[in-house]
Amino acid sequence: MEFSFMWWIENVSYYPRDRREVLNSPHFTPGGLNDTSWVLSLHPYSPFGGVFDFLKLKRSSHDAGPESILLKIEISVMKIDGSILSSDGCENTFRKGQERMFRCLLFETRSRARRKTEYLPGDTLGVRCRMWMSGEGARMVGRCTARTRIGIGKISFIHTVENFSSLKLGEKKILQIPSHSETGYFFTSTLRLVKNDFNEDAIKVKTSSSNINYKLYIQRISVINASGNIIECFVCKNLKRMFLLQKREKYLPNDELSLLCECTFGTGVIHREIEEAVHDLPVTVFEQRYNIPHSKNDAKAAEKLFTCPSSLDDFKTFYNDRFLTDIVLKTPTKSFPAHKIVLCARSSVFRAMLTNDMKEKNTDCIQVEDLENETVQHLLLFLYSESLEELQWDLPFNSTTRQANIQLKN
Repeated sequence: MEFSFMWWIENVSYYPRDRREVLNSPHFTPGGLNDTSWVLSLHPYSPFGGVFDFLKLKRSSHDAGPESILLKIEISVMKIDGSILSSDGCENTFRKGQERMFRCLLFETRSRARRKTEYLPGDTLGVRCRMWMSGEGARMVGRCTARTRIGIGKISFIHTVENFSSLKLGEKKILQIPSHSETGYFFTSTLRLVKNDFNEDAIKVKTSSSNINYKLYIQRISVINASGNIIECFVCKNLKRMFLLQKREKYLPNDELSLLCECTFGTGVIHREIEEAVHDLPVTVFEQRYNIPHSKNDAKAAEKLFTCPSSLDDFKTFYNDRFLTDIVLKTPTKSFPAHKIVLCARSSVFRAMLTNDMKEKNTDCIQVEDLENETVQHLLLFLYSESLEELQWDLPFNSTTRQANIQLKN
């Protein structure tokens, strides 16, 4: 018996990762797998940065199945076009209430705009869970499709500040905007004069909602000039006070600053349900009815996932054995041999060092004098294997991990 659970998550980049919330799929009960019940959970945070860190598959504590069941599991992360981004698998005995983590999601550090167009076109992420067990007789197939949609809310308004030239450093100008919703919640726009990164007086605008489920993701600020026309958007804290005062005739008619604020919020999960279920069909019927290629070799091909070494295992062996290394990372007290191709593939910082006209390109050596030996070792291990085996999960609060985190994000 083989069963596939397909979970589509729409508007996935708008899920509030910083709240360390877990996104759960609908519960599903695979036909033919002894009345067991399951749920997938997406953990949208990572101690090392990125889009998501990991998935978990959990068996229900109170299903009608046996106390334990031996299954082969394959978890794949997919784009909306059906192409697979990454996979992980296992053969495991699951007891009631037991869960298992799968590291098949990517550490992604590209910008949101680029991620939505290249990495996740349509901003939709698919997670496929395949489960099967050996049995006699004709091979049967089941399938279930579920969808979760993250809501998006948009609001635009004008925030006007009178007597702008007399605005003092740290002073706040607050505007409340109704949502036009029956629930009666509202938005608050707070404008203040602050010091930017260059110690210059600059305008900062922050918009929030009284609805705790609303999380601000995009805020565009545009100046409306004296003619009533929009001057294209500014990044918050880059709208300098002196710039506005020097062109007060254009930007400050009657000493008033008018800003067009365009905000996009993630509003939490607004849709979660099972959309389709196919129960225990013979494989031939399944192929004919749903026109999905399937063969007797599928199970054998999938089994290779568990018996063959993964590419990450091979890369880790290269790292441990120092095989054909061609560059060295040097701290004040130790040298760490590595491979240029791996550093370039896994880090945009290393790629810039080794492909642009920088000294590291010609010396085959990268000086890392500001990092401890242990930090560099953990950093390289992660780049080669996507794991930090010797670290505990609470290490984001440890100074060593923070240093490694900075390097990975850069």
